[in-house]
Amino acid sequence: MSSTPSTNEPALSNEQTERMRALAQGGDKDAERVLTLARAADQENAEAQFYLAHSLQEGVLGLTRDPEAARKLLGRAAKNG
Repeated sequence: MSSTPSTNEPALSNEQTERMRALAQGGDKDAERVLTLARAADQENAEAQFYLAHSLQEGVLGLTRDPEAARKLLGRAAKNG
C-alpha cells in the first residue's frame, strides 16, 4: 500500500461523492462508510478498493450500480495486492 496520493482517477465519480456527502450530512451511516472507503481507495488501499468495487458492482450502501467503475477499482485492488 502506498502512502502517497494516487495519480489514478478518484474511486467515486463526482456525482456519487456529492450524493454520499449529502446523505452523510443527513446522518446516513452507510454514506459515511462509503466516503471513508473512497478516501482509503484513493490512497491505493487494496482492501478498500475491493470493498468499494463490490459495493459499486452490487449497488449497495446507497451507491448507484456502476459495473465499469467497479471493474476499474478491482483492477487497482489486484495491482495493489
